[in-house]
Amino acid sequence: GLTKGVTIVTTATEDRLWNVRSMCERWRGPVSITVGAADTDLDAEAVSSNYIDGCDESLSHVGVVRVPKGTQFPVNQMRNRAWMKARTTHVFLLDADFWPGAGSYKMIADALHVVKDPSALVVPTFALEGKDGARARAGKRLRATDHDSLSALVPRTRDGLLRCLAAKNESFQHDWRTEGSLYWDAGRSATSVKLPPARIRCEPFHHHGSTRFDKWLASTQPEKLSCFLGNFYEPFVVVRNCAVTPRFDERYVGYGKNKLAWITSLRAAGFHFYTVPRAFAVHVPHPVSEEHRLWATHSRAIPQKRVVDDMFFESLFVRKLYADGIRRRYILSNTTASREGEVPTPLCAAAGADVDDIERREKRVNLLPAVARDCLSGACRMSEVSRARWARIDATTRNAPDLTACLMAGTRRDEATRECSPGGSRVH
Repeated sequence: GLTKGVTIVTTATEDRLWNVRSMCERWRGPVSITVGAADTDLDAEAVSSNYIDGCDESLSHVGVVRVPKGTQFPVNQMRNRAWMKARTTHVFLLDADFWPGAGSYKMIADALHVVKDPSALVVPTFALEGKDGARARAGKRLRATDHDSLSALVPRTRDGLLRCLAAKNESFQHDWRTEGSLYWDAGRSATSVKLPPARIRCEPFHHHGSTRFDKWLASTQPEKLSCFLGNFYEPFVVVRNCAVTPRFDERYVGYGKNKLAWITSLRAAGFHFYTVPRAFAVHVPHPVSEEHRLWATHSRAIPQKRVVDDMFFESLFVRKLYADGIRRRYILSNTTASREGEVPTPLCAAAGADVDDIERREKRVNLLPAVARDCLSGACRMSEVSRARWARIDATTRNAPDLTACLMAGTRRDEATRECSPGGSRVH
């Protein structure tokens, strides 16, 4: 039988394995990892002895698959392999370049006692970035920072995360004392850090506005997410390790939409999504992978990009869910999206301006620094701007007589309003 607990399920390439050591140091629970290696000399025993000693090794597992150079990374097949070897009642699907906060294991375990199945516990995720942006000078320097320095830069505790979030505001003064060279948390570090605190900060991870970050900061209990702002929200979640929980679609290889497709399958399967209070993970800066670079900039990636897009949107049609506005031709032909108003976590019937405010503008004019400062002073509360905005979104979503028609009426994200009015109740 399975042991009560939570296992991180993840994958890594050889050049990203260094992340796993810090992941384990903060997690302390078990991990199940599949490593894709072109080097035939790398074996599971070497990975276990060098990288996962900080995790609960009695329940951990390491697998190695050969991925010849020049072939696409079978990421979802590798995730499923790692999942299959997990020996706990729950699994936490997390990419290797995200480090969990210290204490997140306990917060997740506590939350599992109060949510109802089928459920997915969302662990809010953030990005450590240069203040001038990921692609500008400080951001590039941060991505090239050595591994030991990064271990001192990435916040470990909730208070450390709050300071890192507050640091986006130029007026924020560092008012804590460290005994070593950790930036955000009191404690010792064996390395000196080369970037000054004034040049870095934390932000919500991109396309994760559905997490409702400032509400999460103020919460002491799991908070249900009533809707998603779009199909491009891919939170890292904890789910039950059982046969009825959907697995990853192994047709997805290489970069693009591999986890989005899985999150959509959870929505279609009737999962409720809850945020976990005080648990978090932070994205660790690193050089852009070759697969990502090709996907984003190179013409050779375009055919693969179209194949992945087609698979993703076809899966939405099969599940009778709404396909939002990245590919307009799909919206116009998708007349079968009849279940969006019936699943427990539908897409939000949000005005385009509200979506833009949450997902884009708040990357530049962010409400979180002020909320983080209040939390540090013991007065943690959701901002009134966010409270009003989400109340408007939830009311419209809850009262839309035909949610799919409402969504299709507002396919252009720059529209201030959608062409549907409240009235009647949708099916829950």
